[in-house]
Amino acid sequence: MRFIAHIIANAIGLLVAVYYVPGVSFSGDFKVLLVFGAILGLINFFVKPVLKLVFGPLIILSLGIFGLLINAFLLWITTIFIKELTINGFWAMLYATFIITAINIVVSFIAKKAKSN
Repeated sequence: MRFIAHIIANAIGLLVAVYYVPGVSFSGDFKVLLVFGAILGLINFFVKPVLKLVFGPLIILSLGIFGLLINAFLLWITTIFIKELTINGFWAMLYATFIITAINIVVSFIAKKAKSN
């Protein structure tokens, strides 16, 4: 259930990023949007823990900012698989990453809160 919530959160995060961040464009339909959410979720599930383990000291030294760069890298990997998504420039990638990450944090918080009740 939490994975489905994260797929939807990734999709909503992308929509918000497309609307607010110049340089981010998406030309797909709702199905492609859900595929984006699923691919990003799977990449986060399988690749992100390895990267966090390898770059853990840098994440600690940068007070977590390097973690945002890891998320941007994972979003870039996702754009390789989703041709309908175009992100032009480093700052657009970073802002889109920030938005998607923030929405995922809110969803995680709500899911944990709902699970504890």
